[in-house]
Amino acid sequence: MRFRVRTIGSLLALSVMVLGLHGGTALGDVYTWTGATGDGVWGTTGNWAGGVAAPVDGTYTDAATLAVSYTSGSRALTYSADQGHTTYANTTAGAGLLVKAGAFNITGGTFEVAGSTYDQLGTTTGNGTMTVSGGGTYLNTSTAANVLVMQYSGNTKAALNVNDGGLVAVNTLRMNMQGGATSTGSATATIRSGGTLSTNAVYEKSGSGITSQLYFYGGTFQARNANAYIGMAGGAVGLLDSVKLYGSSAGGTTTGGVIFDSNGYNITVLNALAYGTAAGCVTKVGEGTLTLGAGLTNTYWGATTVNAGKLVVNGSIDRSSGVILAAGATLGGTGSVTTISGAGSVGPGNSPGILTASNIDPSAGTDFSFELTAAAPTYSSGTANSSNDVLRLTGVTHSQNVTANVSPITSALTSDNVVDVYFGLSSLAAGDSFLGGFYEDGATDFTSMISGASYNFFVLGDGAGTHAYNGVNYYTLAEYNAGLSVDVATVASSAEFVAGTTVNGGVTQFTVAAVPEPATAVMLLGGLLGLVAYAWRKRK
Repeated sequence: MRFRVRTIGSLLALSVMVLGLHGGTALGDVYTWTGATGDGVWGTTGNWAGGVAAPVDGTYTDAATLAVSYTSGSRALTYSADQGHTTYANTTAGAGLLVKAGAFNITGGTFEVAGSTYDQLGTTTGNGTMTVSGGGTYLNTSTAANVLVMQYSGNTKAALNVNDGGLVAVNTLRMNMQGGATSTGSATATIRSGGTLSTNAVYEKSGSGITSQLYFYGGTFQARNANAYIGMAGGAVGLLDSVKLYGSSAGGTTTGGVIFDSNGYNITVLNALAYGTAAGCVTKVGEGTLTLGAGLTNTYWGATTVNAGKLVVNGSIDRSSGVILAAGATLGGTGSVTTISGAGSVGPGNSPGILTASNIDPSAGTDFSFELTAAAPTYSSGTANSSNDVLRLTGVTHSQNVTANVSPITSALTSDNVVDVYFGLSSLAAGDSFLGGFYEDGATDFTSMISGASYNFFVLGDGAGTHAYNGVNYYTLAEYNAGLSVDVATVASSAEFVAGTTVNGGVTQFTVAAVPEPATAVMLLGGLLGLVAYAWRKRK
């Protein structure tokens, strides 16, 4: 897989050190870039102490150090496509790439570090910036323990800029505060449209201060491994100060925010996604699951689009302009969202649970799945422990920070809307009744809005069925007992979704009934026909 990165911002005076393995070089050799000529070109020998340039366009396997140092102005070291693909295979402890003060620009080609324990941007005494753009790639293929450290102090700053065509791939991006917490120091990573940050984690070292920032202007955050995180909690790791989403104009089209590419893995966001500008949006691509953490109030205004995989919302995204589900994509979780639309599927909870939405627009063929494990939901136990899945429709939207009343279901469900109901019970019998599924605030009977959907029913039984949902195997109702059917209606129901606050509304009721035996059905039909004939004769 190819990774790219891009940059923004002003270039500062620079000091870069790369620890690599350089074939034919004695252990511990140091190559120092002084920037004496002012052209910033890698291969200009006048920029190197002793007139010897650091090797490029190859793999170098004897330990060596590349130091680039210019601290008295705005000169920067540039790595371009002319340098090809360079790999410093460092086997010694310490940094593979160290930007001590100034700017290191990768505008083309691939600069790779392999075998280092950490790379670093900035120090407690100097500002360090790395910018990757225009087809350039910074790639770290070291072990999983490798981190790219953005280190700053009370008066120094570290910056990573990934712009259009740029790719940065590193196991972990960690922001460290050293030398006292003051308001002037900061670590800021900015990912712009067309740029990609591929990593397993971005977090602030616990206790490092409050100036760690991650900004997206239409750029991509890609999971590099099975479980990727933004923000972590516990021990020596912590949350970032802020993660903000901004608009971006590229090719005349206004886009923005962040593209989460789960890349077949999972991404968990433990920082709230904050409003930067109105165009800041969230787009989910790639197979795998994106989870927005519990208790987070995400304040971005743009659309939330799920093009592939699953989005789990355990906090709030009700300021978003809408959740749009592409065919094959899924929405779940126990949080709050705004209008749901599209051709994908909604499965409330985390097996099971309550998902709250302002309303649904099912006109594009939205599907729904509900797990029912008890006669009624346990509303008071919280959204994550409700026994039965519930999709609560409030009829009130807060989209883009404007509160308005809306129709909970914009148009009646039709046969294009599939509703799968999973009874998580070992047995099911005629007369059993269950509450769950759709809940509408303020309405007691909305049967006509949901009765036209295509309903499928499944039963857990002994758990040996062949229809899997959320890791559990079910039988179809016909496979379990062909003599049963399920009637769908809505009934009045009071719910305490929040402790101390009672909501009066309506909820879906699923009632199990016995299918009449063929002989009984014939007798009933015969009796009906007889009554019709008798009434006709009486009229004569």
